[in-house]
Amino acid sequence: MGVKCGAPGIKLHQTISNHIKRERQRAFKPHQTISNHIKRRASAIPTRASASIQTTSNYFKPHQTARQRPSNVQPGIIYEDNHLLILNKPAGWLVQGDKTGDATLIDWGKEYLKEKYNKPGAVFLHPAHRIDRPVSGAVLMARTDKALGRLTTLFREKKVEKKYLALVLKMPAQTEGELVHYLFKDEKRNVVTAYLRPKADAKESITRYRVLGQEKGLIWLEVEPVTGRPHQIRAQLSAMGCSILGDVKYGAPTPLADASIGLHCISMALEHPVQRVPMRWEAMLPPTAWWRADKSMWQSFP
Repeated sequence: MGVKCGAPGIKLHQTISNHIKRERQRAFKPHQTISNHIKRRASAIPTRASASIQTTSNYFKPHQTARQRPSNVQPGIIYEDNHLLILNKPAGWLVQGDKTGDATLIDWGKEYLKEKYNKPGAVFLHPAHRIDRPVSGAVLMARTDKALGRLTTLFREKKVEKKYLALVLKMPAQTEGELVHYLFKDEKRNVVTAYLRPKADAKESITRYRVLGQEKGLIWLEVEPVTGRPHQIRAQLSAMGCSILGDVKYGAPTPLADASIGLHCISMALEHPVQRVPMRWEAMLPPTAWWRADKSMWQSFP
């Protein structure tokens, strides 16, 4: 049975439907040459302001580096200008390097910019935030020091809106709510524990969620993290008994075949750090089976 939602849910339903249509038509097409990639352009999703945003085509395959690529699925380009680069990260990619030595989203982005603009020297590119390796979706990066400084301020002042889609294994007791926990991270085990009351060295974490619908045993949630703690969404949803699909670290019974989890950063909204106009971007859904929803899923919406 579906769950009824208010107007915000309907808007996200339309967003998801559009993503599914686009994903079935063009998701992860064979890689094209850099010249074709640069020539193909499309308008970005409209923002609250009337600003027109230009975004490049979604796929580019830089030359292979010595370091191991995490998967055959390449990142997608959501938007770029002189100050920003926003990528659609496939699950399995690191945003920044770790002890594995695997190639990262930053590596990919620098390689892309170096080839596209024929840059002879080092390329400046720095992530404004990170998402976990098994998570997919939008990642915002700064191409200039000026943009990075202002983005850091926007994130610190909680002026960046990030929305996720989560596929969970159990229906929450309430169809929408705000979760408040105190998260403690065990650095050695790389696991976060959520407590209901303040605890030494634990940081307050706030996450809002809304039930969108249900299909094939999976509950679709819209999730908005208010704070930005490590593993925040994963730990807090697990703490309320709603583990994310495939997330064995936080209570899911089995992993997914590609080692991803059912969590995708679908949209970001903020004031452009240099142009100072409101902007919003969306990341299309991965082409895996669990992210495909039948039309019947949306018939419960008013």
